[in-house]
Amino acid sequence: MLPQWAIKKSQKQPIDETGFANDTNRNWTFVGGVGTKKYGVADPSGLLTVLPECGSLDFWVQNGSEIVFPALADSDGPRLVLISPEDQVLEWKHVQSPVEFTRLIYHSYNGEHEYIYNEILVKNNSLKDALITFYVAVRPLSVRGVEPIENLAFQPEKRHLYANGLLAVVLDKDPDSVVMTTADNTNLRVLLSGPATRLDQEFSATKGLATAVLRYNVKLAPAASKRFFFTSPLSPVEESAEGPVFQPNPRARDKTVGSWFDFSQSTTKLRFPDRGLDSTVIQAKATLAAQAASFVLPGNNLLTGASWREKSRVLSALSAVGSFDLVKSLLSTTASMVADNVENYDPLQLSPILWSLLHYRLLSQDDSYLQEIGPLVGHLVRALGKGIESQLVMSEPPPPEAAGLDHAPAEESPSYVGVNEILAASMGAVEEPSPVEDETPPPEPWGLEEYITALWNLSALGLGIEACKVIGDDRELDALRETMQGYEALIRETTESMLKDADLFSTPKKQMQAFELITTASFLRADVVDSGLLEKALESVNANLVSSNLVRVLEPSTRVSGYLGLRLAQYRAQLKAEYDVELLLKRALEFQDLFYNLPDFVDIRGGGGSSGSGSSIRAAADILLLIREMTISKSGENLVILPAIPDPWYTSTTPLTLEDLPTEFGPVDIEVGASPNQHQIEVKMKNLPEEILIHLTTLFSLPMMKAFGGGIVERVKDSESPFIRVVPLSSTVVVTIHR
Repeated sequence: MLPQWAIKKSQKQPIDETGFANDTNRNWTFVGGVGTKKYGVADPSGLLTVLPECGSLDFWVQNGSEIVFPALADSDGPRLVLISPEDQVLEWKHVQSPVEFTRLIYHSYNGEHEYIYNEILVKNNSLKDALITFYVAVRPLSVRGVEPIENLAFQPEKRHLYANGLLAVVLDKDPDSVVMTTADNTNLRVLLSGPATRLDQEFSATKGLATAVLRYNVKLAPAASKRFFFTSPLSPVEESAEGPVFQPNPRARDKTVGSWFDFSQSTTKLRFPDRGLDSTVIQAKATLAAQAASFVLPGNNLLTGASWREKSRVLSALSAVGSFDLVKSLLSTTASMVADNVENYDPLQLSPILWSLLHYRLLSQDDSYLQEIGPLVGHLVRALGKGIESQLVMSEPPPPEAAGLDHAPAEESPSYVGVNEILAASMGAVEEPSPVEDETPPPEPWGLEEYITALWNLSALGLGIEACKVIGDDRELDALRETMQGYEALIRETTESMLKDADLFSTPKKQMQAFELITTASFLRADVVDSGLLEKALESVNANLVSSNLVRVLEPSTRVSGYLGLRLAQYRAQLKAEYDVELLLKRALEFQDLFYNLPDFVDIRGGGGSSGSGSSIRAAADILLLIREMTISKSGENLVILPAIPDPWYTSTTPLTLEDLPTEFGPVDIEVGASPNQHQIEVKMKNLPEEILIHLTTLFSLPMMKAFGGGIVERVKDSESPFIRVVPLSSTVVVTIHR
């Protein structure tokens, strides 16, 4: 019996069970805890993967002479559901009258050890004795594809079941029978209905299709219930390992729900006129909380896993929702890892890491953290400055020759070629200088990747200079400021050359770099980038990568992203193009699954995930960053409110409420609502900015706007995004207009 995704795929093509991969229905969800290092995954039919080396767990229920296999259920049959995004407990329920069978899945931990719990509750709803039979299967399949199991072992005295020599599941009660066979055994149902005393303890399968099925026959008194716990460790535990026998904790679920409740209370509370978006955003926060540790620090090597540009987005999104404890923990570990090997890193390679270490402080306002890592920050900033300075030196033109001087080779000055000359030479406008033996060759002109890297370097250096001022480390600050000014000039000079390059985005690779240029400049708020270059890049992206408000990834193979459109929307939000933002957001949400997750890549025809993760941490980060761009930002010493929300959010009878939004002015609350008499926008602040720029729908008449708690100093008419400038006079500013 195949898993649900495989059944759907087998309807389209023949299958090979030894090499079958899921590339059409990657619609699983994570099972994790707040800030924990590992997590499991489960699909809508309840197939649960904890350690891929141990296959997956599946639960079946006896229904008369038949067995209920969740994977075979109709679309309206029992499905695994997320009870609430705020609790992160999954539930599968089946009623076999008069008995109600409920399966709960959740993450828990004991010290440094993490586990996935399957809690089974069987309840007799009648006033007579009742009997129910259910099965627990360890299968050589997962939500991703085939996960070979070559050997199985059951230790009844410990109630441990091992797969491939690793602990797969711990039982809290003895099974009535244990059947071990192969996944392709067509007589499996017959074997399961055999003697209740069968207790297989070892089994091997050379094809890797070993399967174990445990049977439980449960007799219930009238109105009685029983609980069973099946617990799987998230780290490998070998069969030969010695130590105390793990005992499942019957209160583990309370601990899990409590930790998620605390996380919810300590972070931003976001409620939208579109209530469907509420669950999406809450689940995005949970996705970051559960997956960030394994994404940002997947191993002992700081540079393993995803690029730090991607990791910076995840950490920034966590900061944007106020999850400062988790971000600080991850960054403190990162800082220690950098400090241990700081001499082995190229300082220019560490720019995204340095940026992440310093950006956290802007929203958290945690100067104590900065003091803790101050020596490391000072070292990295100065090393980055020297790395940038070397680039500036290489870009300088050679000094002019002095008339009448005999240029002996031993006295020649190094020959440097400026950026304009290099770019002109590459396009055939001038001849390249003749190579001189033993002379350092001139630097290659910046390509798009080097340009994007320079934006990271510049942004990290800017944050670094400000951080050095805060920690009182003023060594070389004047030189660093001068270096930063020179780097900005070099970037602008390169920008001018790029604007003249007709082939700048001529290949698929360059078109993807155009997309990264837009999203990087937007994410870093790199004002140094000329808007003309970004518009040129956007034209290329729209022409070559965007189709039906989805972004195609062209290399290494063509795929459709489920989240890159959200990054494009972040750039459009900064341009106050709320209509484009709304279209891109709605399109991305069309691929949301039953658990409110978004996948990495999507199957446009089938609607599910096609590759990557079914619960994408990148998508979670990007939707939270987009919501922030839509609702709040900073411009100089001013606070910008609602720069790119859809028009219906202003007039909806269901309010938009945003609580505890972290800003450089402290936490901010925003509420947009309507009463029988008026529309109202309320802004609460801890610290007052110089001005508040409140963007409005074109449906409102600017002259009719009134402000309480502040004074309106300007009403700016704009065909797309009109706004009023308000000088706040109290911690609460309310803007109203009569309906």
